Amino acid sequence: SATGFVRLTFRCGCRRRSELSEFMVFAKIAVAYRFGARRRGVGDCVMRPEIRPVTFALGELILSLLGNARSHFGLDLESFLILTVVTDATMRPFMLDAELSKSVSAAEHTPNELRGGISRRLLADETGLPRETVRRKALELVAAGLLAVDAQDRLHVPTRLTDPDLQRAILDGHRLVLQYLKRLEAFGLDLNHLDRNHAG
Repeated sequence: SATGFVRLTFRCGCRRRSELSEFMVFAKIAVAYRFGARRRGVGDCVMRPEIRPVTFALGELILSLLGNARSHFGLDLESFLILTVVTDATMRPFMLDAELSKSVSAAEHTPNELRGGISRRLLADETGLPRETVRRKALELVAAGLLAVDAQDRLHVPTRLTDPDLQRAILDGHRLVLQYLKRLEAFGLDLNHLDRNHAG
């Protein structure tokens, strides 16, 4: 529920007004979905027993990943969202190609011609953030060295995966994902069974 997100926020120690306003985004999404589902008649569906624990674990994972980004890079919610979308746009062209991903997996630098990028306009559309917010946050991320601008004026993440601090942040994020999976197992959920249910 929406109030559940707020309570979890306070349990995580995020008591400052600015941080609470960021996490209220999640509460607004929860409320919008709940009432939207009622209008569509989704509320009449049978309650699947795995939905509640998965919902809790996903919320916990999202908040943990945001906390990881804040502790390593000082990122707020909007900057975290922008950096995530730009990272996806940069890496998607070669990571989803089996041969290319294999060839660059151990390379210190990925050739620029293989790397993707995203315009600020499309970034605003993808994130749902105002264009001015995207412009301002992107400038801050570029100044911090977390984003760069290519010859086509698109945003991309610079090649810095050999940076020990960045590697530590990435591995910490991976550890949080593993904790999410362990949380589901602690709730007695079979991950393979969940996947089959979703596919069906």
